[in-house]
This record gives sequence, structure tokens and C-alpha cells, in this order.
Amino acid sequence: MDHALWGIYLVLGRMVLLLLGVLASLVLGGCAGDGYEGRAFTYRGDLRIGQSTREDVIRSYGQPTRTEVRGRLEVMTYLYQYTNDMGPEDTLDALSILPMVGIAVFVLQSGRERSDEVVQSEREYRHLSVILDRGGNRVRDFFYNALVDGQMQGHNQAETLLLNGISLAQMHKPEKAIPILEQSVAADPRNHRALNALGKVMIDQGVNVPRGVEMAKRAVELFPESPYNNGTLGLGYWKMGHRESARTYLRRAISLFPVYAPEDGATLAHDRTILSWLGG
Repeated sequence: MDHALWGIYLVLGRMVLLLLGVLASLVLGGCAGDGYEGRAFTYRGDLRIGQSTREDVIRSYGQPTRTEVRGRLEVMTYLYQYTNDMGPEDTLDALSILPMVGIAVFVLQSGRERSDEVVQSEREYRHLSVILDRGGNRVRDFFYNALVDGQMQGHNQAETLLLNGISLAQMHKPEKAIPILEQSVAADPRNHRALNALGKVMIDQGVNVPRGVEMAKRAVELFPESPYNNGTLGLGYWKMGHRESARTYLRRAISLFPVYAPEDGATLAHDRTILSWLGG
């Protein structure tokens, strides 16, 4: 798999990757008939980075599906999934369209022919992740993704554009992904995931690498704990021939993976390989 594809698959994975095992287990556990996983909730649009507290989150959404401590951060995850008439033969189909970063791209109504019969599956999916600073007890980052009318939507326009841009990049269409990601960044210049995604595509595709590095720098400034943001910046400096800066950020990314994304050995190995080419 080439570097560009790895970057796009994993750009959102800092915290979202934690959900891949959960989603897979939900799908593999599916059987014919109605199935609910998690507690239904509605995103209220009331979270504010730097302002909302842990108590505010619980007041609005109740106790999370799961909570994990990652270094200086606490990740509160709310996950709900509803599946109707999903038989065993549909299970592998649903699992096969789970992407690498925990964003479920399900089809709301999918049918397959089975003995001259079409079996319909209705699926609903909601996922809210809230990242808090354990020291200050304030929201550092959050995102909400939901399946709406067969399409994944985010908590705002920028997030929805980000999802669309990543989908296009996954389909090997960077020429279409970059304008969409540009729109995402314009809609929310403080969305570090969008900044990192745009920077990664530009850097990997060799499309205006200096601008890609600028996007990655802004992502690191907004969320320095992310090994992905630091790794993208290191790769950008490498592409520009700034070897010492590349080593600095690749080393930082490698040091952050064990704490903030220990399950992502593939990207860690990738960054280590690039760093070795630079002489460590």
C-alpha cells in the first residue's frame, strides 16, 4: 500500500481508531432480526472547545459507552447502532465496508438477491467522541458522525466536508478530494483533523507541498498530542528536504503513538521507516 493511501486511511485515527474493534464486534455479532447496540442519543450542538466541561457533556448525553485515558487526555465515546434484518450472509458484507479509521460508511438500505428474494437492511449509526484535557477538565476536541439518509454527516458543515473529502481520497481521487478538504478548512479553520487531512493529501501527492506543510503546522499547533499531525508535518519537511525538522517531528510522532494510538502499529512502522532513511 502506498504512503498516500496509508495517510488518508489513518488521518482521523488518533482517537477514532479505538472504535474499530467495537464496530467490528457489533457487526460480527449481528443476526437476523432487529438489533440495537448502545443507547440512542441526539447530538445537541452544544459542545464548545475550551469551554464545555466533563460535567456539561454528561449533563447533555449521559454516561458514555466507554471512557479511556490516553496520556493527558480522556476520551468519552458515545456509540449507537441499529440494524434491521441483517442476516449472517450480510455480516461479512457490512464488515467489508468498515474503513480503517472507525468511520462507519454503512448503506442505509442495502438489498441483495437471495433465492429470488431481496433482503433489505436498515442501519442507523451515531458516534460522538469527546476528548477532554484531564488537567483542566475542558473539552479539547470532539466530533460527531451519523448516518443520515444513507450518507455520513458530521456535527457541522466542515466535518461533513471532511468525511466527503476522505471518502474521495480513499477512492484514489485526490484531484476531487483536495477542493473538498479546502472547503472543510475554510468552514472551520480550527478543525485540526481537516487541516491534517488536507496537508497529508497535498504532501503525498506532491501538490503544493509547502502549503501542505503549512496545513500540518497549523494542525500540530491546535492539537500537538496527535501522532498523526506530527507525522504528517515530519513527512512534509522530508519532502521539502528539511531533514532536521523532519527528524524532529517524526521522532515526536513515534514517541506519541504508544500513548495516544498504541493500536496503530502500521503507521508507527511507516514513520519509523522514514526516520531510518533520514539517519534516525
